[in-house]
Order: sequence, then C-alpha cells, then structure tokens
Amino acid sequence: HRDLHSFPTRRSSDLDTSSSLTADENIDFLVTSMRAIDIDPDSVLRYSLVEPITAYDLKGQLVDVSQYDYRDLFRISPQSGEIRINKKLDITKVQKISYTVKAVDTTADGPEQSGTGKEHNSID
Repeated sequence: HRDLHSFPTRRSSDLDTSSSLTADENIDFLVTSMRAIDIDPDSVLRYSLVEPITAYDLKGQLVDVSQYDYRDLFRISPQSGEIRINKKLDITKVQKISYTVKAVDTTADGPEQSGTGKEHNSID
C-alpha cells in the first residue's frame, strides 16, 4: 500500500510513487495499491483517477491524447485503491505515464476532505 494522505485537516498533500512495467503485462495485472488514511474510524474513502494524466513516448515527447487516448490504460478500484492495467500496453505509443489518484472521504461533514497522489509508470 502507498499512503496518499492522512485526513486530520482539510488540505491535501502530494505523494509521488513509481512502478516499472513490461509491455507484455496482462490486462488486470495489479500495478500498485494506493491507500489513504483517515483518522475518523467511520470514514468511507473513494478513489479515482483524475487529471492531470500525462504520457510520453520513447523519444520523451508528450503524447497527444487526440492521436492516442492513453487515459484509460489503467483503472482504479473506487473501494480498495488498487490500480490495475485496463488495456494492453503499447510501448511504441506510450513509454511513461503519470496519473493523479484522488481519495475523498465520502462521509465528511462540511468541505470536501480529500488527498491526491501521483503514480508514475515506466513501460519497458
């Protein structure tokens, strides 16, 4: 598990993590598991992948999402924070991808209590 944030305050904090993958990983392969910590024992946390999501090709050039939509290469379980491969990885199109993970306390009163983290994936 990679901790995103502890929720005693209403501010979010960033945490960067990295994973290395091979282009032949299977769909549904578990990449990592993000975990947020809330001091409220009755909290219910929900995870999502949110913008910014960026990808780079083998030359280090930013991939244009209109040319190749990489935003759904990975998915996250809203309940567990598990990040899995959603589509076949193609190193000829994307070699590095970074996405933002957001955790929200759905039972919090008042302003939204959330935290974000970044997951960086390299595909070899």
